[in-house]
Amino acid sequence: MVKAFQFKKEASQYYKRAADKGEMHSMFNYGMMLYNGDGIPVDKKEAARYFRYAANKGHVNAGIKYASMLSKFEATETDQSEVARFYKFAADNGDIISMFYYARILFNGQGVPMNKQESVKYFKCAADKGEINSIYNYALILSNGYGTNINKKEAAVYFKCAADKGQSFAMNDYACMLFTGDGIDQNKSEAFKYFKMAADKGNASSMNFLAQMLYFGDSVPTDIESALIYWKNAALKGHVKSMYNYAFSLLKNHKNYSDESKNEIVKFLKLAAEKGHLKAMFQYAIILRNGVFGEFNKVEAAKYFKMAADQGDVDSMNCYGQMLMNGEGINADKNEAEKYLKLANEKANLM
Repeated sequence: MVKAFQFKKEASQYYKRAADKGEMHSMFNYGMMLYNGDGIPVDKKEAARYFRYAANKGHVNAGIKYASMLSKFEATETDQSEVARFYKFAADNGDIISMFYYARILFNGQGVPMNKQESVKYFKCAADKGEINSIYNYALILSNGYGTNINKKEAAVYFKCAADKGQSFAMNDYACMLFTGDGIDQNKSEAFKYFKMAADKGNASSMNFLAQMLYFGDSVPTDIESALIYWKNAALKGHVKSMYNYAFSLLKNHKNYSDESKNEIVKFLKLAAEKGHLKAMFQYAIILRNGVFGEFNKVEAAKYFKMAADQGDVDSMNCYGQMLMNGEGINADKNEAEKYLKLANEKANLM
């Protein structure tokens, strides 16, 4: 063991001398010894320097290794055009991870002129070689027509491929296509399966869809208890629709509220309202205006009604108009009240 270590240490010295004289294979080999701590202490910063030198001399594996270090933040480049150059070098020499990163660079125009058509080629090449992030991104490109024609049927094939490889966003997107029949045959039972797969991986959007299907018994047996669990879990992850759906379902389905359910309703309605959910603003304002669960605050109620009214919610326009007319929690203002009530009436007639 000692002799082997000594041999590697001596080998590293020979590689270094040759590398410092410009021999690209020695640059790569010395870089690998530095990277792995093979006979010498690990020094990834120095390894990156030698890989970079060797890549600039055309050493393919050094270019791929340096690109890999960039992707893992083990190496840094201050010039984004240089980042793009090294990813392109590695991508053009068959490294599928670099294909993904270079495609993303082209798509966003980072360090190089934006070129979505060219990025599509790299995404597809990496996708067809099995790189999971590229499979998903290429599916998104086909689904939305970024840099190419929309092709929902082909997008579904790639979404399914990425989903079956464990990509949770792809599971969710493929499930949505199955649920609505978007470009493929509608199959809600299959959609449920993929929503559940994604939900079990923590995808909040899928938790919301899964909860809706369970709550309304849409192609699956009704299971309100499980629906509430999925909605709550998604809400705790910050999913705004789930915050509202969870709180409103508790509000709608209970006759005798426990202290816990009261707190949950108020907490999640307020959270959703603060994040801009119109229906949550309205429901939370109703609770505050009427003192439901002891949450009596007409000043705050008026604030949330106005927020929702100014974003087009008809019910909130009516309620805010009434509060202005009666001076509930705010100064009475007949002219302003009539403006909101009139607008509510006009919008209601258009519906």
